[in-house]
Formats: sequence, C-alpha cells, structure tokens
Amino acid sequence: MAASEVIEIAPHGDVLLLCGEQVGEGKIVGLRVNSHIMSYGSPVFKALLGPVFKEGTTLAASSTVGVPLPEDNPEHMARLCNIFHMRGDNVSQFDLISLEEFAQLCDKYDCTLATKPAVERYILAVLPTVEVGTMDYYLGIAVTLRCVDAVKRIAVLLIHQATRPITEIVAPKGLKLGTTCTKIDKTFHEARREISTFIESVIDAQHMNRGLNSRCDTKCTVGMRRVFSLLTQLKAYKLWSSTTERVSLESMLRCMENLRLHDPVDLSPCKLDEQYCAKGYGNTRLECYQPHFGEIASQIRQLIEAMEFPELGKAS
Repeated sequence: MAASEVIEIAPHGDVLLLCGEQVGEGKIVGLRVNSHIMSYGSPVFKALLGPVFKEGTTLAASSTVGVPLPEDNPEHMARLCNIFHMRGDNVSQFDLISLEEFAQLCDKYDCTLATKPAVERYILAVLPTVEVGTMDYYLGIAVTLRCVDAVKRIAVLLIHQATRPITEIVAPKGLKLGTTCTKIDKTFHEARREISTFIESVIDAQHMNRGLNSRCDTKCTVGMRRVFSLLTQLKAYKLWSSTTERVSLESMLRCMENLRLHDPVDLSPCKLDEQYCAKGYGNTRLECYQPHFGEIASQIRQLIEAMEFPELGKAS
C-alpha cells in the first residue's frame, strides 16, 4: 500500500500511518509519527504497535513500519496525531461535521483524555454563535469526549434559550446522552416550575385580599381590579398564561429582573371607610412584589449554574 502523499508529523518517526484508502476518493495519505508518542496517547495504538500484532512485530525488527488504516479519514487522523505530538499550531480548524467525525475517531482509538483540551477549547470558543437547533450536536461531542466544562456551558445555554424540553431537542441522541440529558431536562422543568409556582402565589395572595376577607360589605372593587391589573401586566411581560410556553427562560428571567408592576392608575378605595380600606390593602400594592421577582430570578440562575455532571469526570 503506497502513499500518494506523506505528511511528516514526526520527521524521524518510526511509523507511517496509511489512511484514506476507503474514504472519499480513496487517496492514501501517509502520516509519519513516533510509535512511543502514539502509544502514550492511545491504548489502542499501544496494543496495535505492541508485540501481539503484526505491525508491532515488524516494528521491533525494522526501523520503520507502515500501518494500514484504510477506514480512517486522513485529515482527522492528522489532527489527532498533531495533538499527540504537541503540534497545536498544525491542527486544522474544525467545522461542525469534521468535529463530530473527529470525536468519533477519538472514541474509536480511546484517546479522549489526550484530545479533550483541544476540542473543548474549540467548543467553548464557538458556543456564543451557536443556535439552539444545533447545540445537540455539540452536546453529543462534549459528552463523548467528556468535556465537562463544555457540557455544563451547553447545558446552561440550552436551559436558558430552549422553548421546549431538552429531550425533544436532542432526540434521537437522548438515549446516547443518557443521564446527562436527563439531568439537563430536569433542571429545565424545575426552573420553569419555580417561576410558575411563585407567580401563582402572588396571584393567590391578591385573590385572598380582594375582599378584605369578606369584612367589607360595600361591594368594593379595589381588590378585584388589582387582581385583573396584575394578570394583565404579567401577560404583557409574557410571564402568565399559555404564552410562556413559547418564551425562552432567559427572556422570562430578564422580564422578572426588569419588572415594573403598578396599581391601576384610577384605583381608589370605597368611600364608606376609606381609612380602613387603605390600611387593609397597604401591604398588597402591586409595587411591593417587584423585588421578589428579581430575587426569584437570581435564585433560578444560581440553580442552573450549580449543575454538576460527575458521571463525566472532573472538569479540566
């Protein structure tokens, strides 16, 4: 098997990896590498270049050996070898397709520990420009290579930006992502449930006070009008009713942080006992809830940032 091109990754290397015969146009590319470095980076190469396999036996008897890897993409294998040989400046740039294929190659040769830093650095750099619709690809790559920092950052972005459950976005990758995907989805639902529970408590409080516990017999409408105003304002901020299902969590949190509630401008107590009415409703003015909305938003952000993925190992 003769190579039409030889790339000198280790100019004095003792192994020539012959890649690409069954890939694309079938052009065979030779990658000259150092057997010891390849063995350190990958247990698969360690076994392949050891005494058990023919390539290892040939290597022991001669100064160089050709190792046919016909199914491997030469470009991806060159990336892998350059990373192994600490030639970071020679690692070509990724795109989404090449990154996914490279992750599969790393998984095949069980060398995620060696290649993870380079891949994770790339993922973290491009994440700010990635749309929700393609984040599942990056999440799958990050989980495959156990890039804990990247997984956490993708999880945070998904929860903040998604408008539907994470398991729906990553399907059919959900089964492969397993525990990690389940954990992200659980936090997604928990964060939204926190908002709903808090808003319902505010509405319930206004409902309970709308008639001053039935002590006002003047058919005063102050409480009811305040409840109606609250619901109207929450709907305008897209924090209430079915419209919230189509709004991202990040949009909801920002609305909570910038919320400016106010009583109806024409609100006035009944004339029968104005002093009593003002006293009874004094602590239920809509403005009183504003700081609480901000506090809940802050707690939810902390909840999301606190996610951990011990099943993937330690962060780098």
